[in-house]
Amino acid sequence: MKVTGKKSGNFARTYAGMMKTLSQNLHTLHIGFANHIGVELISEIKQRTPVDYGNLRNAWILEPVRKTGNKYIIQALNPQKYAAFIEFGYMQRPGMLLRMRMERGKLRFQEMLGYSFAYGLGEPTGKAEPDENGDYIICTRKRFIPGHFMGRQGLEVVEKRLPGYKKRLQQKIRQIFKGAKRR
Repeated sequence: MKVTGKKSGNFARTYAGMMKTLSQNLHTLHIGFANHIGVELISEIKQRTPVDYGNLRNAWILEPVRKTGNKYIIQALNPQKYAAFIEFGYMQRPGMLLRMRMERGKLRFQEMLGYSFAYGLGEPTGKAEPDENGDYIICTRKRFIPGHFMGRQGLEVVEKRLPGYKKRLQQKIRQIFKGAKRR
């Protein structure tokens, strides 16, 4: 059976129309899904961020989605200087004497006074009574303060949801193809 030029031309035109529609909508579709995933990522990270004053939690920002090769990059950032210390933890030297002040029910760092060699490394010294200014003088005893890993944990939660996003994205692509066939 021979295929006539007229039928093959219609098929080629239809296929070309489908590909044009798909290419126009696919980038927009991917950016939309990536933005949705980014918003959920920021939400999960914020829920896991410890709060004293709320500055760290409120500082999380989502960078615009960018495409690099075949990948769409989502970036969640926190510009606070101490964000990495809260995320990953930090080391301190035991025996540091610190002046602290009670604010909102928590001790707040005021200044470092020096080192105390009388207590040795890591020996608990407790907390003294406040002085006439309401300041507490404490001696550090832990060498490592563990992190909260709010970014890592938020990312793990969102990564578990990715198969569902992939299925929805595939459904949308199928809808685009079906819509292109009807034209």
